[in-house]
Amino acid sequence: MKKSILFLMAGAVLTFTSCKKENYDDKYQAKGDYGNSSIVTSNTVTLNNWSSDYDDGINYEFSSSISWPLLTQAIVDNGAIMAYLKEGSDYIALPFGYSEDTYFSENWNFSFSSGNAKIYVVGFDDSGSPSTSDYNGSVVKLVAISAEIKALYPEVDFNNYTQVASVFGLK
Repeated sequence: MKKSILFLMAGAVLTFTSCKKENYDDKYQAKGDYGNSSIVTSNTVTLNNWSSDYDDGINYEFSSSISWPLLTQAIVDNGAIMAYLKEGSDYIALPFGYSEDTYFSENWNFSFSSGNAKIYVVGFDDSGSPSTSDYNGSVVKLVAISAEIKALYPEVDFNNYTQVASVFGLK
């Protein structure tokens, strides 16, 4: 009986808090110790603003910055922030890396702070570094979940975008 009530309450919370990309709004202001107590939000971004942080012709590091006002300090401090790279029709959790023998390697990662996220590509290519424009059109999905909502769903595998999208009603 208690489990049934808990699942119904969790379902109600999810129903009323699931959302897609939103515009900034007062309903997302920090509340209580958790701050932003009922946020589950996502933001899909096509990256076209890459810059070269390092490039010696073989080794390179490129980055792309994203401004996201819903990424609050409360979520940074106590919630969960995930980034997923779109590959075909799938989303792959960052960090992600791949290589081809000893001639090519590339790693995708991300960092975040209140209001901002940054996507990084670090790699080497024995045939020469790619251009930053080669990464234009890359699509990432950022997901932010408040500490309160995260605590309600400890069984969620946040490395699996399909599961995260299903549980939290993301597109």
